[in-house]
Amino acid sequence: MNKDLEYYLNLPYKIVIESIPEKDSGGFVAYLPELGRYTVVSDGDTIKEAFRRMNEIKEALLEKWLEEGVNS
Repeated sequence: MNKDLEYYLNLPYKIVIESIPEKDSGGFVAYLPELGRYTVVSDGDTIKEAFRRMNEIKEALLEKWLEEGVNS
């Protein structure tokens, strides 16, 4: 069965959001550990911004993987 981008975007990935200490610039980091701690990761001044950026990276990466034939 060939799965499309929407299928992979809508899988229930675990999302981790952590605060960044003020001494390290502050803000928040968001990532998807199931795809690798440093594979889909982003930061932002707010949780919403970190989450939005992480989703943009996730979509671009999944789209690239599908184009390359990296799916199951």
